[in-house]
Amino acid sequence: MSVERSVLMKVLYTSSSSSSSLWTFLIFSLFWTSAQGQYHLIGSSEPIIAAPGDDVILPCRVDPGWNAERKTVEWSKPDLKVDTSGRRRGVEYVFVYRFQSPDRDIMMASYIQRTSLSSEGLRHGDVSLGLRNVTLEDNGKFRCFIPNLKIDAEVLLLVDPNFVSTTPSEPPENRNLITPDPQDELDGTAGSRSRAVLTVTLLFFILFCIGFLCKGSCHNKEQKGSDPESGASPPPLLPCSKAENGSAGSHQLDSLSCTDI
Repeated sequence: MSVERSVLMKVLYTSSSSSSSLWTFLIFSLFWTSAQGQYHLIGSSEPIIAAPGDDVILPCRVDPGWNAERKTVEWSKPDLKVDTSGRRRGVEYVFVYRFQSPDRDIMMASYIQRTSLSSEGLRHGDVSLGLRNVTLEDNGKFRCFIPNLKIDAEVLLLVDPNFVSTTPSEPPENRNLITPDPQDELDGTAGSRSRAVLTVTLLFFILFCIGFLCKGSCHNKEQKGSDPESGASPPPLLPCSKAENGSAGSHQLDSLSCTDI
């Protein structure tokens, strides 16, 4: 009877644990689905028009704001013919950002040196693509996809040789790009020079202090050596000899008594 009761208790406990785990999984799934569903990727409702040689920005952002700095962002051209020899078959990648850096191994060679994202914008969900030196081959749709949120958006770029821009867009080089900013390199060089000047100045100050202390010590030793009260023994007295007879007209001295040493 006791054995059957223990078996029954185990079955009830297992059922209770499974039920609890199932409810936890369902609640987590609902929460995750709702969290994903609240984000939207917003591109441009109007086509971006540019002339060959222009620098443009294909706008795209996550709404509401979402930090994409440590996430994956993929830009591709869905209208291009698929190159089956690529590592990721079925997609021609214009720009891929993951592990906080561009993944150039799977990017199209013609876009590696011409595309960029804003590192500052990524922190706020701005995943706009900067494209430099636009060519006629760039004409068409660009697709932005964020795998973590499973959301995407498309931006249409029209390249017109006769187009003259009246409101030039912000050039990508003026944005805070993922690649190192030249201004940051200048700041680092100036900081290194300041530290070098400070180090040399401090070294000269230390050498000056050491020289001053050595000079003072030598001067004190010289003063002690010339001081009669310093304990130095007086010079020895030289023995005196008998005085010689004086010249004519002077008194002749028998002897000169000297202090015995």
